[in-house]
Amino acid sequence: MSTDEHRFTAVIAGRVPPRRLDPLRAALHGLTRGEGALRSEPDGDEPVHGVPPERTRIGENPLDREQYLRRIARTVNGV
Repeated sequence: MSTDEHRFTAVIAGRVPPRRLDPLRAALHGLTRGEGALRSEPDGDEPVHGVPPERTRIGENPLDREQYLRRIARTVNGV
């Protein structure tokens, strides 16, 4: 008996908040012994209820022109 006889395919469709996709991918890997695949695509926007979430800025703030241009100059000049 080959191992192919024990394989099956399942498709599960649903809506998942974006913040839960990475944990879902990690769980799927463990549940399927590394053979599972997850495909996601945006499904529109929904209004935020309550206080909107904030994310810490990564890198320089392009709204602070002086700081941003200094950073760009260092990058371009290799400093």
